[in-house]
Amino acid sequence: MMVGDALSPHFPVLRLAAFLHDTGKFDAAKTTEGKLTFAGHENHTRAVVHDLTLLRFPAKDIAYITSLIKAPMRPLTDQTTPKAARRLLAMLDKYDLGYQDFMRMRIADKKGNLAKNPYTLSQIRTRLKKLFIEMAGRSAFRMNQLEITGNDIIQLTGAAPGPEIGKMKQMLFEKVLDDPELNNLDDLKQLCRSLQIKK
Repeated sequence: MMVGDALSPHFPVLRLAAFLHDTGKFDAAKTTEGKLTFAGHENHTRAVVHDLTLLRFPAKDIAYITSLIKAPMRPLTDQTTPKAARRLLAMLDKYDLGYQDFMRMRIADKKGNLAKNPYTLSQIRTRLKKLFIEMAGRSAFRMNQLEITGNDIIQLTGAAPGPEIGKMKQMLFEKVLDDPELNNLDDLKQLCRSLQIKK
């Protein structure tokens, strides 16, 4: 409840997500060697979706709230590498979340944890800088930002249209997340050929 209290009433749906973000702990609770753990609690959203549906929340609000419950578990620290920051941004894009709400949720979550100190302004700036550097670069955060299309892959490999082309694009996307410089047609074609050989 303290996490929700730490967020402004100007963001009512975000604030509701903060109040609900740990409700999955009940379903995830497990005692291992005498210690209570809640591993994977962010994936237990069925009850939240059920209740919000009964309360007639719009589908877009339900999707937004469940995304906010799942997304904050991805770490962002002063040790986060550029590669990890790109993967975080790709994950936010997948959930259709902006970095602003992700950060608001992280800051509020830290304030609600009395066992730890809240973020300092300097710590917040450091984390945001890691995201801004990657957003300002040539990074692709979704598959349709690749400089190669499904048709290019079909022509290159001779494969028929279908799920295999999607799998190939996903593999190329993973490579580009690791190294954004690969997001050019020549390198992607070369990668495509090498991935096809490995198959």
